[in-house]
Amino acid sequence: MKLTYDDKAQIYELRKQGYSLEKLSNKFGINNSN
Repeated sequence: MKLTYDDKAQIYELRKQGYSLEKLSNKFGINNSN
């Protein structure tokens, strides 16, 4: 899945709020292997 700029901006905001990357990857359907 390709992330758009908006997706990345949203992920960045959520990261600043303390969400884990694991939670975010599930939310956005990204796997952590890459």
